[in-house]
Amino acid sequence: MSFRIVLDESHNNNLDFLNSEGFQVVLNRLGGVIFRLIQAPITFEKISGEDLVILGCPTTIYSYSEINALERFVERGKGLVLISGNGGDLFYNTNLSEIGRRFEFEFNNDQVEDEMDNMGLSAVVKISKFKTIHFSENVKSIIYSGCSINILDNSCKIIAKSNPKSNPPNTPVVVLSSNNRVMGLGGFNIFIDHPEFGIDRTENLLFVSTIFDYLKNQIEYEKEKTAGFLLEKPITNGQDVEVKDESELEAMDESAILDQLQMKDLEGFEETLEIELDKISPKNANKKFEEFSQFYIKKLDKISEKIDEFWLFIKKSLSKPKKNKMRKVLHKVLHSKYQNFLEKIGYLASEIDGLYSIFSGSFSKNDFDSDNALINWFENEASCREKLDMIRNNLMAILDSVE
Repeated sequence: MSFRIVLDESHNNNLDFLNSEGFQVVLNRLGGVIFRLIQAPITFEKISGEDLVILGCPTTIYSYSEINALERFVERGKGLVLISGNGGDLFYNTNLSEIGRRFEFEFNNDQVEDEMDNMGLSAVVKISKFKTIHFSENVKSIIYSGCSINILDNSCKIIAKSNPKSNPPNTPVVVLSSNNRVMGLGGFNIFIDHPEFGIDRTENLLFVSTIFDYLKNQIEYEKEKTAGFLLEKPITNGQDVEVKDESELEAMDESAILDQLQMKDLEGFEETLEIELDKISPKNANKKFEEFSQFYIKKLDKISEKIDEFWLFIKKSLSKPKKNKMRKVLHKVLHSKYQNFLEKIGYLASEIDGLYSIFSGSFSKNDFDSDNALINWFENEASCREKLDMIRNNLMAILDSVE
């Protein structure tokens, strides 16, 4: 099975498909298939089916929703590589550290220099201090040009450090998060096709190959562990669903089952809010936005309840003696309802995004706290999507195991 890798190019990244031919060869040898993400924003839907995302020294800002999508991606057992450069976020006008902080590290706004051990330039240094971790023990030195990294928690592992006489001395330049699936590197030079300090210099290629082989193994291990897990009970506050008896159930086709699962209690689901901006004073902007967002969060809660009911329906259907006859039909129903739930959640997300745009365009930053306005919504949306994905994955595993 191929190892699916997303290379972000949607944030004017310094590491891209055109300057990393050698790097791509390394990934291909490891079984990697590379996909270019050219158009922003990064969403969970775009990357959820992939295994690893690489953010190679971006020069624009990642939005709050993009950062949440990446964090959610990692929480699902996937991998992430964050790569900065000389001067860190400040020089490149980006916020890569904001992503890194969610995984116990951040990039410093500096550059590692060494007047003695360099490749002709003080900012192109030879790194030879590696922590004793099995996937880097065969690497003696690499050519490095980039910033240093600050560790925020002792659970974050240091892979490589600057030399004792470098400036700054003995400081992390390559790190690994506590979950072993998020890596931070302070420089992108070791990945590019540069004759002086690129991937083909000294042991850069060996180092890149070993760290990505390690990440691949960690991600695949997590994938196997997750695949073997069957959820016994859903995360539910929904009510039980009445299932027809065995003979009736066997006679039901796909459309009949879908009819039984219609969202009858979601009538008026697409009802929208009427917003009279002229009646909202600037000092009440945050309060009003919270009230309006609750309107959509309540609808999201209704979807969450229906997801619970769907889980119970499928589980009860498969408890019947002749459950194998239902497997193909239930497979189709699962796919159809999953897409239906996604559409409902997506509709609400677009509605609240429109609400956010209205408030952001109508009130100043002093009156409307745009940075924190959507936190409550994002938390509820992430929880609902997480439940949906968990139930779908476990139902698929159960259906596939039916004989």
